[in-house]
Amino acid sequence: MTQGLLTDRLVAHINLTLMEHSKNLKGIATFETANYYDELEFIRSQSGWRPVNLIVFGLDLLRDTLSIVSYIVLLAQFNFIVILLVLLPIIPQAIFTYKIQQDAFETMVDRSPQSRKMQYYAKTLLANTDAKEVRIFNAFDFFIKKYQHTFTQIHGRLSRVRLKQMRISGAYAIVNGVALVVSLYLVIVGIQRGSYPVASLLTFAVTVVSLSQSLGSLVESSSLLYDTLLFMQKYYKFLSRKDTLDIPGKTISLPKVPFAVAFNHVSFAYPETDKKVLQDITFEIDPGSTVAVVGENGSGKSTLVKLLLRLYEVSSGEIMINGTPINQLNVDAFRHQIRVVFQDYSKFNLSLLESVGIADLQDFTPENVKLALQKASAWDNFSEQKISLQSHLGKQYEDGIEISGGQWQKIAIARAFLNDDQASLAILDEPTAAIDPRSEFEIYQHFAELSKNKTVIFVTHRLSSVTMADKVLFLKSGEIMGFASHQELMRTNSEYAEMYRMQAEGYVKGLDKSENR
Repeated sequence: MTQGLLTDRLVAHINLTLMEHSKNLKGIATFETANYYDELEFIRSQSGWRPVNLIVFGLDLLRDTLSIVSYIVLLAQFNFIVILLVLLPIIPQAIFTYKIQQDAFETMVDRSPQSRKMQYYAKTLLANTDAKEVRIFNAFDFFIKKYQHTFTQIHGRLSRVRLKQMRISGAYAIVNGVALVVSLYLVIVGIQRGSYPVASLLTFAVTVVSLSQSLGSLVESSSLLYDTLLFMQKYYKFLSRKDTLDIPGKTISLPKVPFAVAFNHVSFAYPETDKKVLQDITFEIDPGSTVAVVGENGSGKSTLVKLLLRLYEVSSGEIMINGTPINQLNVDAFRHQIRVVFQDYSKFNLSLLESVGIADLQDFTPENVKLALQKASAWDNFSEQKISLQSHLGKQYEDGIEISGGQWQKIAIARAFLNDDQASLAILDEPTAAIDPRSEFEIYQHFAELSKNKTVIFVTHRLSSVTMADKVLFLKSGEIMGFASHQELMRTNSEYAEMYRMQAEGYVKGLDKSENR
């Protein structure tokens, strides 16, 4: 029971330490590498039992050491050669055991990527996330076979290491047996010569066997302790990861005024790639103005947003906020002055109150959360479904409520409206992609209020909404193709004008089909 309580405390401590470490990583480049998740998954999967082994095997080691010392003292009265015969075989066994234990540990570490694959295959079949398509495609056997194949690969390598360990243990048992026989022979010879009393034979035999067993236990305990120390070394190395953002010792906080934004020859490539997603981007946004960012998929729109939020460092160039380099700003204070809706917004499985209030944890109340939901055209719909601010969202909880994709997006939009009068910049990345036309219309009616006393940048595929913007930033393949008002781009940029007309014609054709039905 005591060990169980200790294990629970250690697991909680490790998870809390990992969470604190994540808190100190202001950038997200670290989280987008496979190596990070492999190491994290390995640490979390092993944290339930390895740390407590430090105490368990440490105590075993102490017990075995005390036993060995006492047995050696008893055997010292017989023959020093006997002690050497029992001790010497343990040295090569210890060396080989430590080496194999290290091989086994490295195998466990190396299999982490494969283990993550296995977890993904199992989760795909067992969770509700992909349940519909798995059943429509009848993909059960496909994922089961992939799981089995991956398991065979990683299990085979570990089995070979364990088999090697068994062979060495068997060889040691033979050598140790020979040493015991020789030791016993020497004592018998000593008894025949009168060096030892006959009654000492039983004492000797019991002591030699006990010493041999304690030595074997010592090697096993110390090797398992060594294995645990390898884990702890991996754990602390993981915690030593540095932030990918260069945070200066002294930072600057900006006053709560609309931000002026300037990109000066900014280029960017994602970590572990050489391909430039943005290439020599230069533009300026006046404080208090509204700018729409448009372009095809893969043109760099969302990447530009991430750089502006300082989730990554630029590869080259500079971003200025109110004339101050962005890398000199206090990151937390700067982000607190921003309201943002991401294209891949988070679905927090919290209460409705917390899921919206998380956008301003310093100053959210039921009243201002409700107001934000009203501005996001969500409150009436939730009220009709008997969903209150205290209702838990998502099926993670027994009393959790599953809501639609459009409702999740409205919650994300509500986070942008929460205490928006305290913000200096609003960034909306495809804010209404999953929302019905009526709700979209109602949300855009509140857009003027959101734009009040702040700079607004919104990314959109729907060019019908760009008329609300003072200027349009037109991107293609990571480069600026135009930056001007919608009317000016329609006159001077044929590619932009063609893209706009194509969408407009699509709307007209859709309307004609509806009227002819």
